[in-house]
Amino acid sequence: MTEIARELMSRQHFLEMLGISDSNERRRRKTSPAWPPHLRIGKKVYYRKSAVETYLRQLERLSSGATSEGDPGLTDVEGAESGAETTSGNARRRAATTGREG
Repeated sequence: MTEIARELMSRQHFLEMLGISDSNERRRRKTSPAWPPHLRIGKKVYYRKSAVETYLRQLERLSSGATSEGDPGLTDVEGAESGAETTSGNARRRAATTGREG
């Protein structure tokens, strides 16, 4: 196996790792500028492990109170290890302002 092949993660592995659905990943891959870059080989999608690690570090910083420079794509998946999907950053801000979950 080549070094590049060892660096790639299958899309299925990525879905399982984050605990998100197939359609959720497709939508985010196409619309979120903060989503990790992907590589298409034929009809299959792969992610570089290093890009996924960087993405998860960004999420970790956000969950510990750091800012995302206004990029809502970074708040898409928090709590990846539990498989939980969270509300958007805007909904959390509204909830914090009103005292209610959104």
